Amino acid sequence: MVLTSGLFAIIILPNRSTEPGFFRESAVMILYSLRCDCGHEFDQWFDNMADYDSQKSGSALSCPSCSGHRVDKAIMAPRVGKSQPAAPAPCGAPSCSGGGACPMMG
Repeated sequence: MVLTSGLFAIIILPNRSTEPGFFRESAVMILYSLRCDCGHEFDQWFDNMADYDSQKSGSALSCPSCSGHRVDKAIMAPRVGKSQPAAPAPCGAPSCSGGGACPMMG
């Protein structure tokens, strides 16, 4: 299962034991969009938010294109669905209240 938001995606994977069909726990990972100082953008998975902070503070993050270590989270646009137009208000004619065709809507 993958959950997404404007800033990151979370994937939940079953962690299988040696017995077929048995799940003992789930592993949660976070996908961040990252950008280096050169402007390269790339995605990287982390175990959790603290894992990102730990790797960033320890200079373990590097750009796959230029190997630069100055990497930050990229700004991401939120995924917003298209809104549906609101239903027109009834005009007051008897045919509007019963679910029939409104004479004002032509």
